[in-house]
Amino acid sequence: MVFAQTSPPEVITTRLTLDEYRAMEETNPERHEYRNGEIITMSGGSESHSAIASNFLITLGFLLRDTDFRLYNSQGYFILIE
Repeated sequence: MVFAQTSPPEVITTRLTLDEYRAMEETNPERHEYRNGEIITMSGGSESHSAIASNFLITLGFLLRDTDFRLYNSQGYFILIE
């Protein structure tokens, strides 16, 4: 059994506008969350998270096999296109 240890997210106290945040995210290799002007560093994925996401994608793909929907996994987001 694998347990992933994650540290609490780092909060950047400098407030940014939404446009400033978007400009920062375009070139930043780390992922962040924008919440009311605060920038919060998102933790990386764990082995457990990856296994759960993979299982979900496989199951959903199986359920959609006879439809016109196409399912994609892109950087932690599931995209469903008809």
